[in-house]
Amino acid sequence: MESSLICGCRTPTAPQSDVEVTVMARVTVELNVEQLAHAVAALSHRQRRELWSLLATIEEEEDPGALEALRESEEDVAAGRTHSFEDVFGSSAA
Repeated sequence: MESSLICGCRTPTAPQSDVEVTVMARVTVELNVEQLAHAVAALSHRQRRELWSLLATIEEEEDPGALEALRESEEDVAAGRTHSFEDVFGSSAA
């Protein structure tokens, strides 16, 4: 399996600098499913959480409607358009 990922990060040009540059890189790796499984198994709990977060971010970026839906939900919360757990599921569901 070959996978390619374009990574970008913003980094200061020098310590204590207010000027930032964006660095873009294409990372290509080739590994099979067994190698991937062993690599994930060797990660610490924190590293696994970071990996799943990265994968979720990539998945959301591939869905053109996901970011808009997230923005709309944030607007709903800010405007108070929310419902409690009890309103949705009833008090006996908890």
